[in-house]
Amino acid sequence: MKVVCKLFVSTFLLLLLGSSAFAQDTPEIIKIREQFQSWQKILNKETISKGKNFYFVSFGRNYREAIWFTVLDESGDYFVWQTITLIKDDKLGLMFYSEESSPSRDWAGFSEHYYWPTGKLFFVYCKWNTFLADEASTIERRLYFNNDGKLIRFLESVYKLGTREKIPEPNYMPFDVIYWKNIKELPFYNLLLKEQ
Repeated sequence: MKVVCKLFVSTFLLLLLGSSAFAQDTPEIIKIREQFQSWQKILNKETISKGKNFYFVSFGRNYREAIWFTVLDESGDYFVWQTITLIKDDKLGLMFYSEESSPSRDWAGFSEHYYWPTGKLFFVYCKWNTFLADEASTIERRLYFNNDGKLIRFLESVYKLGTREKIPEPNYMPFDVIYWKNIKELPFYNLLLKEQ
């Protein structure tokens, strides 16, 4: 019995060590995670409240016209598709929070986009709540990018809406995470330049 237990423990430890060796992150992923953690240390209510807001707004007949604004008109005769809160740091670069929703409120999304000081994207975290699924769901995605803008890791988790209970075989209407590989590609970049 003792031999079997020792063999089981030894086998378990070898499997554990072996799997952790294969699960080692690449230097690129480690660098991204370290930069992300550096951002987390400075992001708080105060820094977020000092961020610059941008709004993607539809208006006109059937909301056919759309444009980016930095200030919302108080008339309210429009729909805000997306609200961006952008934060800049001289050492870390730039990041922004994005909130999106549909007029019907059948989906809503939140994402965080992180850029190196060079202006290149390195990480996106996205969280969508949707009823356009077999079961109301929360979809979380994490996208990692190398210096060339190539997606090097994509992680996804799907939970029952309002819980952390994973859905084993999720079935939801597909959607794309919208991102820009360089800050110069941001659709509100011209407004950003005016603010500087």
